[in-house]
Amino acid sequence: MSGVLAIVGPRSFVDVRAFSRMREVILEEIDRERPDAIWTGGADGGDTIAEDVACEAGVAVRVVLPHRNTWSGPGGFQARNDFLADSCDRLLAFSCRWPSTFGALYTANQAEKRGKPVVRRVLPEHPSDGRIDFWDDHDSLVCLRAAHGVVSEVGRPRGDSRWLGKPVDELIGGLRHRKRRVRWRSE
Repeated sequence: MSGVLAIVGPRSFVDVRAFSRMREVILEEIDRERPDAIWTGGADGGDTIAEDVACEAGVAVRVVLPHRNTWSGPGGFQARNDFLADSCDRLLAFSCRWPSTFGALYTANQAEKRGKPVVRRVLPEHPSDGRIDFWDDHDSLVCLRAAHGVVSEVGRPRGDSRWLGKPVDELIGGLRHRKRRVRWRSE
C-alpha cells in the first residue's frame, strides 16, 4: 500500500497493557502496508501513540485537530473524524473492549460507509485470566481475580462474594457504564 493510513484510538484503556499492544500492532501494520503517511486526530492516548510510533518508524505524520472543543458543528470532533474518514486510503481503529467514548468507532464506521478498508482491533483481545481493580461507591478499592473469563476470587474486601462467578465482560462493562474507575491486568 502507499497512501494515507489513518489511525484512531481511545484516550484510555481499561487494560493497563493495551497501549504497548497497540504499539506492536501499529508497527506490524506499518511493516505490512508501508504507508506514505499516517494521519491521526491528535487526541491524548491512542492518537498520540500512533504519532510516536510513526515518527519512530520514519513515516510522515499529519495530525488533524478539531478547531472547537465540541462534538457536533463545524470544526468539532465529528467534523474532524469525518475528514479523517474521507481523506484516508485505509483506517486502523483501536477500541477498548469496555469503551467509555466512541470517537474511534464512529470514525471507523464512517470510513467503512465510504468504502475504505478498515481494520478494527479491540483491546484486550481475550480477557480470560487476570486481575480487576475498581473503586466502589464508597471509593474503596476492590480487587478481584478472574479465571476463564469469570471472577474466581475476591482479594479485597475479604468475604464479599457477590462478584464470584460474574463474567469479566459483564462486570467491567457495567462498571464503565456507571463511570467507575477500573483496571484490567492480564495474567
